[in-house]
Amino acid sequence: SDMIPCSNLKIVVAGAISEDDKIKYQKMIQDERIYEFHFGFVDNADIPKYFIESDFLILPYRSATQSGPSLIAINYGLPIIASDIPTFKNLVIDGKNGFLFKNGDVDSLKMVLGKISQMSKSAIETMKHNQYSFKEEYERKTDVAQCFKVFIQQNLN
Repeated sequence: SDMIPCSNLKIVVAGAISEDDKIKYQKMIQDERIYEFHFGFVDNADIPKYFIESDFLILPYRSATQSGPSLIAINYGLPIIASDIPTFKNLVIDGKNGFLFKNGDVDSLKMVLGKISQMSKSAIETMKHNQYSFKEEYERKTDVAQCFKVFIQQNLN
């Protein structure tokens, strides 16, 4: 009953993680067939591959001031699934260029994952197209260079 209703869902988990967290999360997995793990530091050269080969980026952050991955996703026309914190409410128009779920609410996230697992390829393509349109609008309204500068400064300290 805890499982995500999925017909064609594949979840790729990439990035550095502690050994303790790795064990903790692997114990939670009920259906290993839908998961692909790439634990460890993601090389800059590999980043585009993950964004190009994916249909969505999932950002289940409980809080964030800036999110580099969300800006990269927008750049690649990749729809975002994120918690409804202010950072993402400015970037995700629910149902248009991604989906928002209630912050900290696992059932809300599961509902979104169930929804995307049933989406047609053309519906996903429409969302990707919407993300590109959002990118153009976002670039007109925002100094993207400044966003990246702040993000880099925050993460290099």
